[in-house]
Amino acid sequence: MPGILRKKAVKLLSLGGVSASTADAPKRRSMEMYYFYVLQSRKNKKLYKGLTKDLKRRIAEHRRGDSDFTSRNGEPDLIFYEAYINKEDAKAAEEYF
Repeated sequence: MPGILRKKAVKLLSLGGVSASTADAPKRRSMEMYYFYVLQSRKNKKLYKGLTKDLKRRIAEHRRGDSDFTSRNGEPDLIFYEAYINKEDAKAAEEYF
C-alpha cells in the first residue's frame, strides 16, 4: 500500500495496584471509538477525509465504490487514521485537516 499509514494510540488509564474479584467488578461497557481517516485515490491521487465509528466497514464501502468520492475517483488507499474516544475530538481533527 503506497503512502504512510500512521496509527495514533489511545492511552487508557489503568487502576494501578487496585484489584477486585470479577464478582465485585462492575460490568464494563464496550468503549465506542471514533475514527478520522484520509484516503488517497490510486487513479488521480486526490484526497478524501472522513469520520466513522466503524473504520473497517467504511473502508470496505469505499473499496466497493459505495461513495461519491470512490465512484468518481477509483479505488483508494488508506493513508492515515486516528482513533478518538469522543466524537468532538475526531470531528475537530477532520476539520483541522
